[in-house]
Amino acid sequence: MPVLPMQISDDKDMNSLKMRRVLWFTHHLRGGGAEKAVVALSEYFNAHPQLGYESYICVVYDDPELHAKLQNVLVLQHRSKPGDSKVRKARCVLRQMKELRKLKEQWEIDVCVSFLPGADILNVHSGKRSAAVVSVRNVESRFTHSIWKKMYVQNSYCRCSRIVTVSELAHHDVVDFFHAEPSKVTTIYNMLPDKSATKPVVHPAVTAETADSADGTADRTRGTSATWREFILFIKGKKTFLNVARLSPEKGQEYLLRAFSKVHEVMPDTCLVIAGSGPMQQDLTALASDLGIWQSVLFTGNVPDPENYMAKADVFVLSSMIEGMPNAVLEAMQAGLPVIATECGAREILAPDTDPLMMTKTEDDARYGILVPAGDVPALSGAMLHLMQDHELRRIYSEKGRERTRDFAPEEIAAKWKSVLDSSLTAALTAD
Repeated sequence: MPVLPMQISDDKDMNSLKMRRVLWFTHHLRGGGAEKAVVALSEYFNAHPQLGYESYICVVYDDPELHAKLQNVLVLQHRSKPGDSKVRKARCVLRQMKELRKLKEQWEIDVCVSFLPGADILNVHSGKRSAAVVSVRNVESRFTHSIWKKMYVQNSYCRCSRIVTVSELAHHDVVDFFHAEPSKVTTIYNMLPDKSATKPVVHPAVTAETADSADGTADRTRGTSATWREFILFIKGKKTFLNVARLSPEKGQEYLLRAFSKVHEVMPDTCLVIAGSGPMQQDLTALASDLGIWQSVLFTGNVPDPENYMAKADVFVLSSMIEGMPNAVLEAMQAGLPVIATECGAREILAPDTDPLMMTKTEDDARYGILVPAGDVPALSGAMLHLMQDHELRRIYSEKGRERTRDFAPEEIAAKWKSVLDSSLTAALTAD
């Protein structure tokens, strides 16, 4: 049976029978913002039964390490392999549709919310047992390079009950480029965890004091306390810029390194920490060496607790070329870290009172942080120097950033999702 039996609760008491059931569907749980959103939403709804929904997660690719502690996880049995032919992959998609339809029937799912285009197609074509909601996580036109891809995406948007975009920028794209019915589209931002009653979990093995005698030879790629130990040693006595992102071209770390090299010439007591891994790791390491800044740049690899690193840094820098809704910016602001971000989708966070389609051509000292053009090394280096040299501005952005993140509090976001789920059920009943 395509279910992890120890994680499924099928309590048939009177209370659970009154609960509606929502299924959050994506391909896997390891990845970026979409996967984090699935986990956060499902866990929040299950922890708050007053919302009226019992929550399930369905994935195509199993990852027991990540979902071992999650509730109600379903896993499809049919999945394609990297070497499969197009015909074999097409057949697999048909089998997945049939399997998802059976799961919706078996678990009496009322609403299914899918994340990312591949999951959207499976959702809207897996029967009418439940209402289908599509969650759009990016400006999809940027990834749509043929009429066939556009028709593929439009098919999902036409057949679903509701469309939820992660940003107003994506909202405009769904309506203007894909011609979705405007009344079906709602923007709901990502949910931030509630940190008001908790403190960052600092590794007990090392503190700023106990690290004094360490030799600093720890492996830079392991997300362990050894990495934390090296980090503490590395930033000691320095002003620290932090970037947390996958090491891939769209994250723009090449421009960040070039900008930092200019900053470091003026402020030699600065350092740059880049937390993440990816295909660009060797290229970026080589670039840091070529720029002569390798001794002032630390590549930590993936870290399981970026909030700890944010708590020790001075300025967070997002250098991405494109983002849907950059979670790392929100997490940095929640930690009280002042933010510099490129015009990659962060405007709605840092300058919410401005036109989301606006793109600055220079440094924009916005209400909650600094915005610069994507890929503009002089503008980025100028903003980095400006913010690091202005202690009062860092203090202001730290306070205002925490204030801004209240708009992304789980209770606020969950209430908006509940409204969409409720309306999608009404729309589905009306259509029937």
